[in-house]
Amino acid sequence: MEKPRILYVEDDPKSRLVIRKLLENAGCEVYEAADGREGIQKALKLNPDVILMDIMLPQMNGIEVTRKLREIEETSKIPIIALTAKTSARDREKILEAGCDEYMTKPIDLPRLLQILSKILKKELSIKGSQ
Repeated sequence: MEKPRILYVEDDPKSRLVIRKLLENAGCEVYEAADGREGIQKALKLNPDVILMDIMLPQMNGIEVTRKLREIEETSKIPIIALTAKTSARDREKILEAGCDEYMTKPIDLPRLLQILSKILKKELSIKGSQ
């Protein structure tokens, strides 16, 4: 199987860097978008295997972006994992109702993220050099 392609929609460059390095080390190809509009454009262009979606984005938040991606036929079936600092039960409910398949709070539990991605991709992901 070729490398899983993951699109990470996140406005914080440091967060993008950490997750990109982790996922590249685990054998993934990682693409980045700094805001929701760019995320939608890249999702259409790249057809990634999974989208990691920050919820608190400028201009168009991650919930709006997720709803839009679910409305577009070409992106409607791409699994979306919400990565967010929003931790209330109501926030979680709204995020999942918008169409996210999974929900993770920040700071990101990296082993759990790899576990969720492995399940979605049906491919075991692990950090090289660790068991």
